[in-house]
Amino acid sequence: MGAPKIDESHVLEACEAAQREKKPNLAKIAREYDIPYEILRGRVRRGRQARNAYTPKNKALDEYQEKALVQWIIRMRDLYLPVTPEMLTEWANRALVRAGSNHEVSKMWAYRFEKRLPPHLMLGPVTQRTKDKKRLEAEDVGYLQHWYNQLANVLKGLPSHLIYNFDKCGFQPGQGRARKVIAIECIAADG
Repeated sequence: MGAPKIDESHVLEACEAAQREKKPNLAKIAREYDIPYEILRGRVRRGRQARNAYTPKNKALDEYQEKALVQWIIRMRDLYLPVTPEMLTEWANRALVRAGSNHEVSKMWAYRFEKRLPPHLMLGPVTQRTKDKKRLEAEDVGYLQHWYNQLANVLKGLPSHLIYNFDKCGFQPGQGRARKVIAIECIAADG
């Protein structure tokens, strides 16, 4: 059975009332505001914060690292690449190493982190789609070989600094909807 819920506004009002008095009677103030004496004493005399106001000391990643991890998950989902708990663990460990920490996250950390994610970012499988039959039939090795032979004849007399490759390649970066990423590259033959 967990601890009873305490109204934080009552605790703050009780703390203000205790600070207004020169020598406060904490037990009396706690009864007046209907809060546990130990909590009021901890806040007034020991300067404790509310439990939800401070970060736990054993938290693996800090706030900025977790935000970066969520952004990475969003990027991976946009590319239709499934994020697994193993990938989360690896990402978190690399982030800790980059931050100069010699600690690693536990083997259950990824599963606990996943529970804290918003519902639209939950990890899950992505179904694999097979290559379209028309595309498989369209691949003709003989035709491609003929084209490359003709290209070799054209390039035979040209110096390498005049030969450029401008490549536009569209590819589907994962499974899911038929979305494509287009990569454009231009490079001279001599580098």
